Amino acid sequence: MASKKRIDLPKSGKLLHNPVGVEDHHFCYEATIALALRRELSAHCYRAKILMRWTGAGGRTVRNWLGGVRGPSGIHLISLMGNSNEVFEAVLLMAGRMPERSPDNLCTARSHAAELLNLLDQALADPDRQMASGKCDWFLSISTSRQPSGGSAK
Repeated sequence: MASKKRIDLPKSGKLLHNPVGVEDHHFCYEATIALALRRELSAHCYRAKILMRWTGAGGRTVRNWLGGVRGPSGIHLISLMGNSNEVFEAVLLMAGRMPERSPDNLCTARSHAAELLNLLDQALADPDRQMASGKCDWFLSISTSRQPSGGSAK
């Protein structure tokens, strides 16, 4: 049996450098993943079993994720991101990336595009609202006359 090489740190009394914000980010990670998992599986009473199925992790490990004690790493995190939109978006936000390509945002973008096409079809079908001399006055009148569909702007 080969012995493992051990690397000893110098005993000069100096503290090792800790990158800025790593410690705070570490504690935030577990809580953020736990919140995302609970949000994703809020309707299910067998959350731990579902997560065990998704990742292949053990029961205690999954309960630690749900409790925010530990966070998933490596292949478990990738499996969770593949199965959970909430975890996927949470990881992107923690990484400082905007989740523009998430499935929910793509569905929203698709519905807005369909609505825009419908407005264009209406404008082209109505000869009174045809564009005059290349201006889009008809579109501005339609968009300003519409009331917001509830909810607040982000």
